[in-house]
Amino acid sequence: MRSEEWVFADRTHPVYQRGPDEDRWIAPMPGMTPARYSVWETPASGRNQLLEAEPLRMEMEGFPSTTLYRAESGDTLQKVTLRSDKAPDIELRALECFAEDWLKHLRSMSLGGYSQRMLRAMQHPYGFGVPAAGKRAAEPVSWERLTRPRRIPPMGRQAYRPRMRGRVADHAIVNLQSGAFWLSWYLRVLRWYGGVTLLFGNRAAYSWFLAHGTTKMQAHGPWETVARRLLPGLFQLWRTLAQQAWRKGLARAENEVAAVEGQFGEGAAMAPAVAAEIGGFS
Repeated sequence: MRSEEWVFADRTHPVYQRGPDEDRWIAPMPGMTPARYSVWETPASGRNQLLEAEPLRMEMEGFPSTTLYRAESGDTLQKVTLRSDKAPDIELRALECFAEDWLKHLRSMSLGGYSQRMLRAMQHPYGFGVPAAGKRAAEPVSWERLTRPRRIPPMGRQAYRPRMRGRVADHAIVNLQSGAFWLSWYLRVLRWYGGVTLLFGNRAAYSWFLAHGTTKMQAHGPWETVARRLLPGLFQLWRTLAQQAWRKGLARAENEVAAVEGQFGEGAAMAPAVAAEIGGFS
């Protein structure tokens, strides 16, 4: 799926206030790297106008095989790409079970306990800058304000996740409101000629705003935390499955050689060990 792109048509948007060396969204979720801004040229009042645009895609620091983006459908997708030339022969059941556990973590971390009323009483702790208080108005939206996030409330026992070592960050948990976000998670496991792609999707219309953040709301959600905790185990499993597929292929080749030599005589086919030495494992 292709990722979408935002074009900032409103010239008062804080993106036009950033410094010359700031070429990305300044307030991403920790551990994520947003795509660089680009320039759009669009007709406006009979003249061409240059507007800033942002591809709705983020890379995960330290794990180039994992990306987060908003698809043209409006879904927010976390894509994990696993590569191997043995992919056509790999048994996927263990991988599917691992991915289903990943999905359970995403869902269970979408059940935070702070209601909208509680958050209003806390003066909207997911915002930026100085909040409104009494007769004092909230600090105006600006690019500089994005550097001063408010303190997200502690999640208490919900920050301790089953089968996750230690405590997860408070920003990794999304508070349950209508339940639409929690109900919108899904999983796709796609095999292709050079590997397998895992897609963890959320259909909620506002899911990308949670993952990316806005000028009024800090980025928060389980994507980065779950991936960082589970990716090492996933890579180990994938390596094991690829090795098993390679061994099965080698055994199959040995049986085929035995069948050929049984019919045409010894030496009529290349020995599997020689083929393995040539082809190897990857």
